[in-house]
Amino acid sequence: MMALNQSVSKRKIWTLIASVAALSLVVTFIVLWWIFKDAPKTEPFASSKVELEIGEVPNDLRIGLVVSQTENYAEGGQWLANAHGVSVAAWRLEQAGVHVETIAVSDQGSSEGAQQAVEELKKQNVSGIIAVTSGPHTQVLVEAAQKANIPIILPYASGTSDAKKGTWYGQPLQADIDSILLSHAQKLHCSTMATTRKIEGINNVEVSIKESGELSANLAENLANNSSMCVFLDMRTPQMANVVYAIKAIRSDIPVFLDASANSWDITKELMRDNGVPTQVFTYGTSSFRARVSSPETSESIRGFNESIEQMKKINVASIVDDTKKFRDFAEGVDTRGYDAFIALVGASVHQHSSNPREVMNGLAEINSQDLPLLSRYDNDAGQSSSYVSGNLLELSSVQSHPVWISLD
Repeated sequence: MMALNQSVSKRKIWTLIASVAALSLVVTFIVLWWIFKDAPKTEPFASSKVELEIGEVPNDLRIGLVVSQTENYAEGGQWLANAHGVSVAAWRLEQAGVHVETIAVSDQGSSEGAQQAVEELKKQNVSGIIAVTSGPHTQVLVEAAQKANIPIILPYASGTSDAKKGTWYGQPLQADIDSILLSHAQKLHCSTMATTRKIEGINNVEVSIKESGELSANLAENLANNSSMCVFLDMRTPQMANVVYAIKAIRSDIPVFLDASANSWDITKELMRDNGVPTQVFTYGTSSFRARVSSPETSESIRGFNESIEQMKKINVASIVDDTKKFRDFAEGVDTRGYDAFIALVGASVHQHSSNPREVMNGLAEINSQDLPLLSRYDNDAGQSSSYVSGNLLELSSVQSHPVWISLD
């Protein structure tokens, strides 16, 4: 009898506990409903806008694109993937109902080819030229464009001290780039620079690198024994990455400074091996859009740029420079400098209400960069020539197993 009473008591206790728990849940639900019943509704995340509107673009606007289809990195052969930033700008305008014809030609990385490229674009009545290349032959491009009275933007070439009106460079004088790199080297306590060419302002140890990328025994010994020695490589060859890894094999903390051509995708991709990149590797240029889009401070314009790239890959857009390939074949290397150059030329045309090359040239000199949807800062020097896109000191890093350049400025 006592056991039966105990069993009944236990059932009553569990029933009471269950009732209290149920009542607590009901009360909690009512309280939460009361708290949040007037809270604003959260809209679902919307995709970034890919349509790009600049203004009333002249119907006959044509833009010339010069690339260097060559394996010679000393004459700009490493920028083909980067050139597809122009494609992104043109495609985004197309989504807003604006068609700007882009005519691409190759100068083959030669002086003769440069002359022929500008002559061909003049025949095609282009309003401006974007030269996605670098190296000594770009001077011929500039001279030919000036003679033809066509404005030309060279997003990846260093400026000259005697640049004429209608010529915009993407990088400052080489001496200024050297100064920026040297300043950072000194912050890293470098007292000696092992370099492939002389750098002013620091003790130099000039070295030569074998074509295979192999280091000399003397250089390897100096790097191993001198903890204050840094390295500057002005190679502009596909072997640049091999040299970087050979240096890092001696001592991983050796700061290595690379010529601005390292900002090209063809060289950048070679710097990633086994899903990693070497540390303390620096160059000059613009930060990778992939690094910018992953930042918490990412702007809507960068998100739109990234979304456009993804959509262009998905719908299989054709390559702007190689009719045997697709945009997706080059998409990893797209950057913002060619994109901004295209937007600047279109914006200058809108500003002048004209597609006439002379008018576009004047528009580039007069337009306020704040009025354009650029992804980088635009500088125009008294309306003449300038460092068109202001670059930065960059450090190599990785984002989601992709090699990227991150700005240190």
